[in-house]
Amino acid sequence: EQAHGDLLQEGKYLRAIGLLDNSRNADSFTVKTNLCVARAMSGQLRQAQYACRRSIELAEEQVRNAPVDARSKAYAALGDAYNNRGVLNILLGNEEAALEDLTAAISLPVMCNCAGRNLARLRSTLDRAVAAR
Repeated sequence: EQAHGDLLQEGKYLRAIGLLDNSRNADSFTVKTNLCVARAMSGQLRQAQYACRRSIELAEEQVRNAPVDARSKAYAALGDAYNNRGVLNILLGNEEAALEDLTAAISLPVMCNCAGRNLARLRSTLDRAVAAR
């Protein structure tokens, strides 16, 4: 069963949410990750929180259970999950939680490049806000 990433790339977030919510593999990492993104991008920020948190839990489980030769892929998934929740926290106005998530993402053995860019943007925005006071 697919996780409907194609719909996310096309910006069809509500369609993806409908399909993902009814997925047979509803508690898989990929489904929860795509639900996190689809809900956040469609403005369903509060509803995205569970999917984002669950995708991190599932990715952490993947890291714990991955054979040594598959750990880098598991760490990359965990980095993506932290990055997604970090972006969600930015959208929610939870800058401190966003900093924690994005810092966690870039601190993993396999760094999530997008998290590094998002963290730099967030720090720059926060620095400008402090300077404007």
